[in-house]
Amino acid sequence: MKYTNVARRALALVCTAALAVIPVLGLTACGGPSDEELIKQTLTADLDAIKTVDEDTVKSMMGDSAVSEMETYGIDAFAFYTNCVKQFSYDNVDVTVDGDSATATLDVTNVDIEKVLTSWANDVSAYVTSQEAIDDYNNLGENGMMQKMLQQLTDALGASDAPTKTSSMSIDFTKGDDGWDLSDASQLSNLVFVGADLSGLGNL
Repeated sequence: MKYTNVARRALALVCTAALAVIPVLGLTACGGPSDEELIKQTLTADLDAIKTVDEDTVKSMMGDSAVSEMETYGIDAFAFYTNCVKQFSYDNVDVTVDGDSATATLDVTNVDIEKVLTSWANDVSAYVTSQEAIDDYNNLGENGMMQKMLQQLTDALGASDAPTKTSSMSIDFTKGDDGWDLSDASQLSNLVFVGADLSGLGNL
């Protein structure tokens, strides 16, 4: 359905913006802290940036066309991003170095995206066959209905009683000529939403 495609697109943009503010690349130790401490210090500082990044940076990372697309459906890009990372936190960061490879493990908590999306999609499925939807279509039109549904998702993601999920996550690094680099950038994307599979949204 069209509304789930828009929601999935918006969530993917949140990952894009979050990853863009995490410059965990080229970590270099030059006679200072150990490799383990360097990775830990830099990783924690960069993860903190996920929640402290400003509106201009978020929108810049998403891109003008994507921000405009979201606004077409009544979604404020920064508000959506903020609600998606409102519950984001981490703890128990541990780094293990083995030669030219390193792994950082940490406990990550954030809103349980899959639960929120499932509940929202069920509510929307009930809504689109209701008298309320018929009235809204007559009064607001299709685009107005889309705005209403996606605003409900935005609110649900940022609700104080939104379900959360905590899981142990890991990020791998490889040492190159210029320092430590991420082995797989997709691990950071998984980390933002605590391993949630956003591809399943299309089946809701």
